[in-house]
Amino acid sequence: AKKLKNFGAKAILVKGGELKTATDVLFDGSDFYIWEVTKRQLKPVHGTGCVLSSAIATFLAKGLSLPDAVGKAKKFITLAIEGALSVGKGNLLSHPYAWVEQEIAKYEVISALKRALNHLQEAPYVSPFVPEVRSNLVYALPYAKTYDQVAGFSGRLSVVKEKIVTCGPPEFGVSQHMASVVLKAMEFDREYRSAMNIKYRDDFIKKAEKLGYKIQEIVRKDEPSEIKSVEGLSLPWITERAIRQFGSLPDLVYDKGDIGKEAIIRVLGKHPEEVAQKVIKLAMEVFKYA
Repeated sequence: AKKLKNFGAKAILVKGGELKTATDVLFDGSDFYIWEVTKRQLKPVHGTGCVLSSAIATFLAKGLSLPDAVGKAKKFITLAIEGALSVGKGNLLSHPYAWVEQEIAKYEVISALKRALNHLQEAPYVSPFVPEVRSNLVYALPYAKTYDQVAGFSGRLSVVKEKIVTCGPPEFGVSQHMASVVLKAMEFDREYRSAMNIKYRDDFIKKAEKLGYKIQEIVRKDEPSEIKSVEGLSLPWITERAIRQFGSLPDLVYDKGDIGKEAIIRVLGKHPEEVAQKVIKLAMEVFKYA
């Protein structure tokens, strides 16, 4: 960067796309600024330079300082790469509208959670599915990678007089446990953006099998000690192990618990209304003849 600066440019941005991490270095003549993100794409992505330079120019035109413009453009191009499009048999194509798509999706994510909650509240037999730890229903933004990009119900879902109730409205960043399930699922199939945890019972699983649900059990005692000892790592481990063992995204991932851990079923789906319908359909099958 210093050598290139000597040719007369006011600032130099060196891209690190060929490194193990996507590290970019900005030198403005006096200070260095470094941005680093984990590389995720297995196939090369075309058009990243054009999208990045356009984003930097746009943010500069909006009045941001050079470091701030480059930093925001780095987030922009990272999302464009995460949302890269397959338009042929060769390289992927960077998706410059992924940023806009994610912003627009925020309203629909919240609205979809509200609709799914209404379905759960209006359907019979659902309340017995709420576990002791309470339920949560979550929905992630497209290309989500962090907890604050996943919406759920603040305070979780509970039961009052055999009815599903909420402690608060759906919000982004209020769930870490179920958000971690969805974020891990999206690493395998980014269309699977929703999940809900429900109570485990043996007859629930038997009825789900009868309905033709795709089901994978995980044994909590197989969880490595280095995973179990760190708060927040268990559910991503359970989710990844289930997907790898099943070979694709199952409808239900369950475990029978462990010391201090309640047995839980996790219902996966592409959107919350699909997840809610899976729960409602199972509830009807379990209790309609009870």
